[in-house]
Amino acid sequence: MLKSSRDICEDKRIVKAITLVRHRVLDVVQMHP
Repeated sequence: MLKSSRDICEDKRIVKAITLVRHRVLDVVQMHP
């Protein structure tokens, strides 16, 4: 299934957002064991 370049940009933005949230959660967990 081919995606348009705009859909790919959306996917990358979503993945980046999820990664940022995950890193932030890990930082908080490490700060408060």
